[in-house]
Amino acid sequence: MSDRPQNLSALTGLRFVAAFVIFVHHLRGRFGIPHFDWNLGPAVSFFFVLSGFILTYVYANRLTKQTVAKFLVTRCARIWPLHVVCLMLSGLVLFDQVKGHSLWNWLLSLGLLQSWAGNIQWSMSINAPAWSISTEMFFYLAFPILLLGSPKRFWLCFVGLLVFVFVSLRAMQVLESVDLLGASIQPAAVIYTNPLFRLSEFVVGIITARIFLRHSTSRTNFAASPNLYVGTLLELASVLSIALYYVWFRNWGGASAIYCHPWLGPLLANWFSVCGSSITFAALIYVFALRRGILSQLTGSRSMVYLGELSFAFYLVHTIWIRRLDELIAPHWLSPFIGVSACLALTLLFSAMLYRMVELPSKKWILNAYENGLKRSLLPLVGSCGRVIARPSFMICGLLVIATVYAWSQWNVYSTKQLITRIVNETPAHYRNVHFTDEATLLGFESQCSEHALTIRMVWRLKADRFRRRFMHVCDDAGNILFQASQNPYLFATTTPDQVIVDKVHIAKDRLSQASKISIGYFDPETGCVVVQSGPRSMNNRRLDLMALSTKNRSAVSADETRTDSQPVFR
Repeated sequence: MSDRPQNLSALTGLRFVAAFVIFVHHLRGRFGIPHFDWNLGPAVSFFFVLSGFILTYVYANRLTKQTVAKFLVTRCARIWPLHVVCLMLSGLVLFDQVKGHSLWNWLLSLGLLQSWAGNIQWSMSINAPAWSISTEMFFYLAFPILLLGSPKRFWLCFVGLLVFVFVSLRAMQVLESVDLLGASIQPAAVIYTNPLFRLSEFVVGIITARIFLRHSTSRTNFAASPNLYVGTLLELASVLSIALYYVWFRNWGGASAIYCHPWLGPLLANWFSVCGSSITFAALIYVFALRRGILSQLTGSRSMVYLGELSFAFYLVHTIWIRRLDELIAPHWLSPFIGVSACLALTLLFSAMLYRMVELPSKKWILNAYENGLKRSLLPLVGSCGRVIARPSFMICGLLVIATVYAWSQWNVYSTKQLITRIVNETPAHYRNVHFTDEATLLGFESQCSEHALTIRMVWRLKADRFRRRFMHVCDDAGNILFQASQNPYLFATTTPDQVIVDKVHIAKDRLSQASKISIGYFDPETGCVVVQSGPRSMNNRRLDLMALSTKNRSAVSADETRTDSQPVFR
């Protein structure tokens, strides 16, 4: 038993690394950063695998039928209070963006049920990252069943889960092909957020922990005492395996082999792209849990462990500040470095505050209330809170924070309305109110070119209450598509009908050297590329030719030029 690690501090530090990767993923298309092709979103899979590993490591010999209730209370105390506070923070900071959400959106989010919705507009409403907390909540409910049963029942559950996933994917594919699935159910959203489709990753973590516990106490364990160099090589190999998996899946034909299979098809390829990396994450967790190499010693250092403790709060608040600061900083054409730095600093600051002021105290109080009774725990809490609130300094700071947030939200609403009015009024008539069938209307647009990038703002009014996506093609003289410009994939998915939104695109100037025109279109999963009803069009009236680019000296664009005329030409 002495060979068993006393703590898993290396994994705590690794949590922050994964949270930071997701932070970088959500910076795509923000602050003037290009929407790079690499999708880092599957890093969420790491948290699901790690959750199964940690819970099994901690509760393998402690969880009984008598302690299941306390286990569930402990897990709720861990995640729900912070989730509720971050939900309220989203409502305050992003008031203008979340005010269109219905009462049902709020109730589903409060109850951690949004991941069951099967629709991006519901699953990722208000505070988008919280969908994974909703999925984790189901894992906690399923954990006692998976852990307390016999090994035979555990493996039967695992095999049954895989069968359910494959059968469900096939059924959704058939229903989608005959148009019986309905607009409210989006297969991609179901695969990405539904707990039943993500449970396999949690189970992989449980299996990894069981192997780790068995081998960490075994005298024949080959990794029980490797030297520092061997341990470091194992850690580097586990990190490399994750990169190789994504390269294989994206670039070496892994996805296409599954996608083109007549029986498996695109939905299974989608599921593999989301959950397939769980095996490589399991290897990473196993090797770093041994803490035999340099990398695990770095992630297990005191500073990394502290950041790892903040990672839950960091994960829940990071998109709040990304969304808000992107609107405040990007319109003033400040450097992307300034935007990202300010966003990271604010996220870390609020993470530390929430960890100290919400996460730790609420967990302690809830567990104390469960063990000692609500009344005996509530009175001391009310007394201490009353003494803190009664302090003049606290009251003044609280009022200042409330006034600042309110003024901020009102100023942002006003500035957004002013921006929309200006863009629409300055847009020529034949580019104003361009209808994309019954899905959306382009009210107007403007372009502005800085020293390094072209920025285009488009004002849309959405009509249909379903998943939608705008695309932008940058084409050469022959009309061939050179590349698709970046986009925010959730911008159109998380809005309500008749809502007016500002869609912003940044394109680096060096990518426009061979470009001749920029065109936009509107894609709906049910109807495909919709028809553009007016304006200069191409691609069988499926694309609006938004801007023509000069073929001469495209790199010499005036840094202050802003165009909204019928065919803006950059000189």
